[in-house]
Amino acid sequence: RWRIMQSSGALTTAARAAENPAALLLSGPAGGVQGARAVGARMGLANLITLDMGGTSCDVALITGGEVETTQSGNVGGYPVALPMVAVHTIGAGGGSVAWVDGGGALRVGPASMGAAPGPACYGRGGRATVTDAHLVLGHLAGDLPLGGLPGLDAAAARRAISQEVARPLGLSVERAALGVLEVADAAMERAIRVVTVEKGRDPRDYALLAFGGAGPLHGVSIARRLGIRRVIVPRAAGVLSALGLVVARAGYDHSRSFVGRLSALDVAAARAILAALRGRGEAALRAEGVSEGAMRFQAAADVRYVGQSHEITVPLDAGWDQGGGARLRAAFEAAHRARYGHGSADDDAELVTLRVHAEGPALRDGASLAAFAAGTTRRPDRRHAVWLDPAGPVEARLCGREGLPLDGPFCGPLVVAGEEATILVPAGVCGRRDAEGNLVLELEAS
Repeated sequence: RWRIMQSSGALTTAARAAENPAALLLSGPAGGVQGARAVGARMGLANLITLDMGGTSCDVALITGGEVETTQSGNVGGYPVALPMVAVHTIGAGGGSVAWVDGGGALRVGPASMGAAPGPACYGRGGRATVTDAHLVLGHLAGDLPLGGLPGLDAAAARRAISQEVARPLGLSVERAALGVLEVADAAMERAIRVVTVEKGRDPRDYALLAFGGAGPLHGVSIARRLGIRRVIVPRAAGVLSALGLVVARAGYDHSRSFVGRLSALDVAAARAILAALRGRGEAALRAEGVSEGAMRFQAAADVRYVGQSHEITVPLDAGWDQGGGARLRAAFEAAHRARYGHGSADDDAELVTLRVHAEGPALRDGASLAAFAAGTTRRPDRRHAVWLDPAGPVEARLCGREGLPLDGPFCGPLVVAGEEATILVPAGVCGRRDAEGNLVLELEAS
């Protein structure tokens, strides 16, 4: 039976998706985050920042305690969408993002993108200078190796584009201009990660950075260094992790009902009745898919705010949420408010706005299937390769495929790990290991 990913990160049937297509708007990014969660679970990592950098955009999200962070509303393409979705923050920074100099002489990257057609200048299809071209100029990509279905990349075209569109207007060498392009792109992605961490009361140093997408593994270490993150994970299926996420995601349904009332005078019996009805709807949806009662999981939650606020916080409801009327829920809300915004008020009254129940069934395949999920088996050459990592000049690095790295043994940069759908840059001073499933674990020195 067909299953389709929803923005919430849960799967649904094709029939239900057709009834509510707006619930699918962020299905691609949500699939990537679910794949990252599954990889993290297999590796024993519960706190992850996901960095999904493709050709057009970069999506960042947070996994805390093994759970994907979600939101009940968001904006997609400038339009407000009041539906459950993975809390993804997206910016226009990808491998195809155009590098350009504005009227004031400042170097800019994106949000315009060359996409796949015509693509970056190095694709040989008449594209402009992009982030990918900068990587190729600096030796982070090997032009003679197939990548993403292309037989190779045109290094001369990349160099011409960076020279004409960036280096000459700024009066820089081609290599320094390329380094500047990557610096601007990294700064934008650093800001994006701060939106989902620091601005929500989370310290990025408490997380590992999981970099994926076609371009993410090229930037993972440099972004981690900016944020003080000590560990970078590059999964085996980095270039196709969203597809893997579809395989390991769970079937799930979200039901909600408005229920406005001050917590100081909460009608607990009425709230219980609504939650029971919402759970019943979730049970019916899962039962229709053949999910047994024992395989069903449910999570109740409430949207709560201080009276007079225009925004709510979704607070999970545990088994004893209704003890003491609304007092326990009030305490949980105040703790969540302080964690996110750094302040709360014991004097201001709070009110419940919406009750929610998430119903979940088993995954299509369990996490053990990740061990057999490989993006490619083509062996890469093992040779010396010149790369630019900073303005000091080129250094000699090793270029190889993942299969050339020792299993569970240390390897250190400078190193370029070339794959069929993603390339990993390991700068000098960074060491790592390859685990049994092909994931790379990079350890950064404390800054």
